[in-house]
Amino acid sequence: MPEMHPVSIKPARNILGSLRVPGDKSISHRYAMLAALAAGRSRLDNFAPGADCASTLRCVRALGCKVERDDKGAVVIDGLGPHLHAPHSPLDCGNSGSTMRMMSGILAAQSFSSELLGDESLSRRPMQRVIEPRFTPMRTAHRCASTAQSCTASTTHRRWPARRSRLPCCSPGCWPRVRRR
Repeated sequence: MPEMHPVSIKPARNILGSLRVPGDKSISHRYAMLAALAAGRSRLDNFAPGADCASTLRCVRALGCKVERDDKGAVVIDGLGPHLHAPHSPLDCGNSGSTMRMMSGILAAQSFSSELLGDESLSRRPMQRVIEPRFTPMRTAHRCASTAQSCTASTTHRRWPARRSRLPCCSPGCWPRVRRR
């Protein structure tokens, strides 16, 4: 990635030249996750350079996708289609709430169990709105696993049961579970 230098801009009547602004963080997260779920190679130009988007790329890589930067600074992701690979260890979201929230939805549809962890700050943030949004299967599956404790980041996800009319509930193995570090 080219080195960036600060530039001061003063009021002027006319501007001549070009300016390249950093990529948008919110869009970069989404593009990386969509590229992971797409079959084949995706090239993401002007990908946001921050730590949060780097957390998303680490998670995508841990789920089996090849992630690299090309000679022009673009992110290139070789997506696996809708069936990602089980990670060998918990997925570290760093301090990125966006990574944890959006990756939770993707992981809920996979055929393997997974665990998302965050740093100390992210681990204190509430995740109830992710686990119990209105009108979703995650709300129904998690209802019995909720306790009096607040539901914070660091969540274990399990695959939704296929071809079952009733979700497992109120048993010692009930899922998804919230795990504190």
